[in-house]
Amino acid sequence: MSGDKNNKLTAENVGGVIKGWLKHYAIIIVLCAAIVGIGWFAVVQFKANIKAQAESEQLVDTLNGTQSQLQQTESTLQKTEDALEQAQNDLTYTKEQNKLLEDTAEALNRQVTELNTENTGLKSKVKDLEKRLKDALNIKPSKPKITTAQLQEQISSIAELTTLKYIYTNSSRKEGNLTWLWGWAMPFTDSSLLVTYDGTIKAGIDFKEIKFAITGKTITVTMPKSRVLDHNIPQGTINVLEVKNGLFNPITFDDYNKFITEEKKVMEEKAIAMGLLKDADEEAKSVVDAFLKSIPGMEDYTLAYK
Repeated sequence: MSGDKNNKLTAENVGGVIKGWLKHYAIIIVLCAAIVGIGWFAVVQFKANIKAQAESEQLVDTLNGTQSQLQQTESTLQKTEDALEQAQNDLTYTKEQNKLLEDTAEALNRQVTELNTENTGLKSKVKDLEKRLKDALNIKPSKPKITTAQLQEQISSIAELTTLKYIYTNSSRKEGNLTWLWGWAMPFTDSSLLVTYDGTIKAGIDFKEIKFAITGKTITVTMPKSRVLDHNIPQGTINVLEVKNGLFNPITFDDYNKFITEEKKVMEEKAIAMGLLKDADEEAKSVVDAFLKSIPGMEDYTLAYK
């Protein structure tokens, strides 16, 4: 019985101890929760303070920017007022100058009117004197006589005339190789050249070759055929896009020159096929016709071309 009693007391003591510990742990847990809550509140409050401080700084920056913009606006307004004042001064000066110009123009108009009146009187007197002189001398103006030699001399003074220009841009490729005596292509001699260039072809006639024949009041003009007077491909417009040198047949400077010479012939043939010389003939005829009709006395003659 005594042993059972001791065991019972021991169990009760253990239970009391456990209850005591549990109370302590509960208190500790409550304190920890309180500490965590306080810490969380402090963090939230800290973040709120930081946010408020950032917003305050942003507000200050915005206020500073607004003040700066206000200062700039005031400066711009001041410049605008100065410019307006200057414009008003310029307008006043311009009005004064316009008034001065109007007065000057009015005075000049009066002078011109007076001079015109005097001039009219002088013209009348001159015409009267001319009439008296013609009547006294019975002079009849003679029309100039046009001769073949005269026309040939005047037209020869013009010499060569370019009547038409043909300006073009072209690209061309040249390919070739060396061959054996029997005509077979040599291996490793294939070469090619791709070039773009600009050119100008001038076509016209030599005025010294124009012939005239006068029969009565008809002047027959024999026109020479137009020809290519000049063909120029400026060196600066030549652009080599591709060069392929054969192992035993490289592209040389002479090949370039030969290529350009051949291209000139090709482009001249193309231009002539497109009517370059025909158009040049028509233009030359128009120029010669205008030149001949400007000669005094030509209005009494008829021009015929062939």
